[in-house]
Amino acid sequence: MSDNSMKEIDKKIIGDVFKYIRLEQEMPKLTTKEELSHYSSPTLIIAGKKDIFFSENSLNKIAREIIPKLISFKTYDMGHFPFEDHLIKINNDIVEFLKDYY
Repeated sequence: MSDNSMKEIDKKIIGDVFKYIRLEQEMPKLTTKEELSHYSSPTLIIAGKKDIFFSENSLNKIAREIIPKLISFKTYDMGHFPFEDHLIKINNDIVEFLKDYY
């Protein structure tokens, strides 16, 4: 899930969440194409190549089918949780995307 890059405090927090909190059965809620039929904002999606929850290929395929204005799909060599080196790159990519489209 984290590609062995999580800090110990994050592991504890996530462990406590799954131990003490009841989560919805179908988490996260999947957005349907109908719900996004009138969505028109330029969109950037960031994915981890090693994400076990949302595989890069499946996410890319589905996102392109249901998000009309998918402008950019970026992937990083990470799991579900990015480590600090990725956060810097991700932040820069988000800033550039916002400069270009907002």
